[in-house]
Amino acid sequence: VMKAGGHGIYAEGGAIIYARGAFCSAAGIHGIYAHGGSIIHADTANASGAGGNGIFAEDGSVIDANNAISSGATDNNIYAYNSSIINAYGIDANFAVSGGSLASDIGGLASSLNVNSNGVRSQNGSIVNAESGSATGLEGYGLFAESGSTINANAFDASSSFSGITNINVVSGSTINANGATGTVSQSVNTITGSGIIFQ
Repeated sequence: VMKAGGHGIYAEGGAIIYARGAFCSAAGIHGIYAHGGSIIHADTANASGAGGNGIFAEDGSVIDANNAISSGATDNNIYAYNSSIINAYGIDANFAVSGGSLASDIGGLASSLNVNSNGVRSQNGSIVNAESGSATGLEGYGLFAESGSTINANAFDASSSFSGITNINVVSGSTINANGATGTVSQSVNTITGSGIIFQ
């Protein structure tokens, strides 16, 4: 559903939705949202330009979004919260959609893109699998794992041209696997601290 006033795709209370290749750009709130133990299969979907989170799994939910697009969300382009899992191999979570196609894709709404959002965020015991994806050009974090969460992001491009921005960030006992990834880090790699560890 393009330009939905609420969520583009929404699963609640253990529901399962099959939406491979769906086009749900420019949602008023979240582009793809699974809540309360729900599952959404949305590989290759386009959830760009969301007013909230691009792809958001919450409270024990799972979203498959391999090779999907979630660029330009106001909050987080990819967000797994509270024991949720997002599988997003090859995800495009950049500031703008690769190739500059977003304006034509969503009817000229390129102005909705938000450079301040985070690329990939995992919080409260959640897991995001985002190998070979990208979250470039953001003023927020490219990869952000917090509160005992994990992001698997080998060969991920989290680089940004903004000065003073940490691209790969762990907080509160979290783990980011970033072998072959690009971007600045919040602490020395391969070293355990109270914040966690970044393997690289």
